Amino acid sequence: MWLISCALASLALAVDVEGPTLDFNSRDLTLSKDSFWEDFQTYNDKRPLEESWIVSESLGQDPSTGESTRRYKGEWDVQEPYNLKALKGDRALTLKNSGVAAMIGRVLPQPIECTADSDLVVQYEVQLQNDLKCGGAFVKLLPEVSPSELREYAGTSPILELLFGPDMCPPYTDEIHLGIKKTNPYSMAPELKLLKEAPLSSLSDTAIAHLYTLILKGSTGEYEIRVDGSVTKAGRLLDEGAFSPGFNPPKYIPDPNEEKPTEWDDLKLVPDPNVKKPDDWNESEPLLIPDDIEEKPADWDESMPVIVPDSSRERPEWWDDEHDGEWIAPMIENPACGEISGCGEWEPSLIDNPNYKGPWEPPLIENPNYQGVWQAKNIRNPNYFEDSAPAKLENKIGAIVFEFWSGTSNLLIDNIYIGKHIDEAEFLGNSTFAAKRALQDKQNEHRLGAKKPQSPPPTLDGSPNFYDQVIDFILTHVSPSTAILTIITTIIGLLTLGKRKPQPPKKTETRKSE
Repeated sequence: MWLISCALASLALAVDVEGPTLDFNSRDLTLSKDSFWEDFQTYNDKRPLEESWIVSESLGQDPSTGESTRRYKGEWDVQEPYNLKALKGDRALTLKNSGVAAMIGRVLPQPIECTADSDLVVQYEVQLQNDLKCGGAFVKLLPEVSPSELREYAGTSPILELLFGPDMCPPYTDEIHLGIKKTNPYSMAPELKLLKEAPLSSLSDTAIAHLYTLILKGSTGEYEIRVDGSVTKAGRLLDEGAFSPGFNPPKYIPDPNEEKPTEWDDLKLVPDPNVKKPDDWNESEPLLIPDDIEEKPADWDESMPVIVPDSSRERPEWWDDEHDGEWIAPMIENPACGEISGCGEWEPSLIDNPNYKGPWEPPLIENPNYQGVWQAKNIRNPNYFEDSAPAKLENKIGAIVFEFWSGTSNLLIDNIYIGKHIDEAEFLGNSTFAAKRALQDKQNEHRLGAKKPQSPPPTLDGSPNFYDQVIDFILTHVSPSTAILTIITTIIGLLTLGKRKPQPPKKTETRKSE
């Protein structure tokens, strides 16, 4: 009975942990009109998804063949996760294939305008179902565009307003990108201000969903990057050295019209003029000299040529001496030389010359006339400006695009929020991601460290319990997903076997030895 109750308890645990247990119907918050929320629950399959989400049809050149081909070959669908399930019926945007350039985007129903005093929040989930070798899962926010412009999207036009999200390509990249586009008021060229010391991507945690949140505070110019609700990076956009290039150029710059004086001495060390070359210093001695001790081997044949015609090559039938000249077989190294110590003119090996000293150079001393490293005088930067609203995007957010290199198959993207209200993003994260992640953590803990039930005591004579041996064998050799069913089936079989009456042994005839 102990084994049956233990097996049934383990079976109930497996169902509770590995099966979806929470209905996905939490919709208690009415979002603001200027907020965008996408949970992919309204798409039953790929066809309705393509009515809202667009994959670019732009063409590019195949580097190997030179032929025109589709620039983005990522295949998208809407599916439930098959690894670490959590919320019942929870569908997510799925990137099916890996090793390709991927892109998908949609026009927002209502453009989002970020003023100098408003906040901007970008939040979404990413879940890997397979290991990621080299790829991203970041999002780009674009200005107002039409669906036809998205179908022609090629990565550069229109230029993005904001870049955010994880990217990992060992050993060079493992970070959460943050980039904000600003236009230089003097050159009118767009510049992407990229966060320099970005937090780690967390994309190495296979199968566990992660929630990525970006908060830009317009009134203070501050930013926050959160992973799974916890702040991993925060600061001010105008902090010196935080972004490259910085939001504000330097106030002072070296005068570009000033040149270093010809008499300026910037040599820190100079040869010592008081030290002269010793009289016995011979610069003509060579580095290597022949070894006068070595003798020519007895079987060395100087009369044998080192290079001989290749006897295996014959004159081609098409060769014409009048037009092609006299045919001469190609020359090869004489194979007979390899059968002895060597052939051709013998020369002793070269060894280090003990008298070699090389070119003489006086020792270096500190330059008494050293004037330091020359620098031009600083002048006020004629192109200096101050960005009084660094968190403000220059254009309304009109579209959202996921564009990156796919480094894994069946990548999941879910619960996208773009808006100006931190409380909305936090509510949505708590009602969707927090519940999902709690169940996933429970499943993952059960998979990685499932505890084996306590064994019954050994028999009276101290030998291992037979039932215990059977259970140990099943848990060791059978996969966790089928172990419980196997245990129950085995128990039933053993109990049934125990109820059978023992049969008397069959009589056998003993053959007498002759």
